[in-house]
Amino acid sequence: EKGRNWLLALWYFKQMQQGCIQPNLITISAVISACEKGERWLEALSLLSSCSLYGIQPDTIMHNAVISALEKGRQWQWVIEVMREATG
Repeated sequence: EKGRNWLLALWYFKQMQQGCIQPNLITISAVISACEKGERWLEALSLLSSCSLYGIQPDTIMHNAVISALEKGRQWQWVIEVMREATG
């Protein structure tokens, strides 16, 4: 069950967007964390990329969760890119 929480988190995130509710650092970070736990690296990376659309500066926790998801998916090239961005 824990591994499927990412799907519910993404659903709520999309509902927020459709309801014209502006995501913030906490909501995006929570969805990224759920994606990381569900080993959904592509969704986590996409959410990280969407931060700029909302004027959100990703923090260390967010970067670490995305890096962890990428490691689980063996996406080493993206791990390096996200680490570069995080240390920027």
